[in-house]
Amino acid sequence: MWGRVLMVYESKGLLIGEGLDRETLKSMRILVEADPAVERVQHLHTLYLGAHEVLLTIELRFRSTISALEVRQSVARIERVIRMRHADVTRIFFGGGVYQWRRSSRMRPAPDQFQKGARP
Repeated sequence: MWGRVLMVYESKGLLIGEGLDRETLKSMRILVEADPAVERVQHLHTLYLGAHEVLLTIELRFRSTISALEVRQSVARIERVIRMRHADVTRIFFGGGVYQWRRSSRMRPAPDQFQKGARP
């Protein structure tokens, strides 16, 4: 009886989309923030896809002074260091945080993304 209850409890997280624990997320955040091309990490989201298969989504902002090539190199470095230290992370997606949610329930560019004379 108790064995079944334990199995249901352990499986529940996988069924409803359990992510990694806070300490592991903190470790990953430190790894990402350590990259010299990263200005700020906004969010890290994880989701177990299988027993040893984790999806990681990183929302971050790169320094505005770097080139597209340096962004690509930074992404490769971040992926490599995360996979070396967290082998269960098999898929990594990056988001740039260019858009933010407004009360109007419409997606618009963040204020610092407007160009002079451009309209939303």
